[in-house]
Amino acid sequence: MQEEAQVLADYIAKNALRNTHQRFDVLDVFINSEGHFSIEELHDLVKKKHPNVSYSSTFRAMQVIEQAGLAARIRGADGVFRFEHFYKHHDHGHLVCVKCGQIFEYDNSAIIKLQKKIAARHKFQPLRFGAKVRGVCQKCQKSSQ
Repeated sequence: MQEEAQVLADYIAKNALRNTHQRFDVLDVFINSEGHFSIEELHDLVKKKHPNVSYSSTFRAMQVIEQAGLAARIRGADGVFRFEHFYKHHDHGHLVCVKCGQIFEYDNSAIIKLQKKIAARHKFQPLRFGAKVRGVCQKCQKSSQ
């Protein structure tokens, strides 16, 4: 967490933003939680540890955390954006269940190789790789039988 806090502090200083403890409180909870979180879910987690952090502070903090390169957004099957760890995490793909909304990560290194070849062929500078597959998870398949 210490490294991520320094990345956030550097970003805040570089962009002349207010250095609030709420941003670091939200970062602490986010970094120490695994998964894909909507703002509502993340705020519920933050409130357990820091009861005075408001929903709007959580929302604004995550915007800054994302801009600092510590988090990435993905859109779930329900259309809700969820945040995941991004800093020093390998590129990966997502399997998104359209029934329950659960998000599964998978190694997409073979897909990334192909994407890099295509980008090079077009002299395109990629910033991030990924692939999302929408479908029905095993649990939902079993429950609908």
